[in-house]
Amino acid sequence: MYLCNHCADWNCICLIGGMIQGIEPSLNMRIAQRSLDACVLRQEALASNIANVETPGYKRMDVARDFADRLKSAVQRGGAKNALPAPRLMEDSQARALRVDGNTIDLENELLQMNKNQVDHEYLTTLIGSNFKSLKMAITGRSSF
Repeated sequence: MYLCNHCADWNCICLIGGMIQGIEPSLNMRIAQRSLDACVLRQEALASNIANVETPGYKRMDVARDFADRLKSAVQRGGAKNALPAPRLMEDSQARALRVDGNTIDLENELLQMNKNQVDHEYLTTLIGSNFKSLKMAITGRSSF
């Protein structure tokens, strides 16, 4: 956060001081960013799971199941700056071995989850991109990128 030297206001975009002060992202934008972080991490986990479909004893990895609940809880507490939780990878404790060698990867499920994750990723990147377009339009007065 920045304190404007001209009007002594936090996060001011006053141009009198000669430059634009910091513009904090909205809570919705920060939630979308954290959700996008989770999508990227999930994509990495899914790719790793698929790559290890034939590895004996390999355990399925995914974003921690409690991520959405932790994010929701942080938002309900007020979503203070930097208080939103980061997603993390964990072994999927609910995945069961489908083979004798202990591997817990179900290829069809991984491919289905990858498609779902792609849709989530596209939605979030569109949402974040439209936020930046709106910000640019507010700054420049032009709607084209």
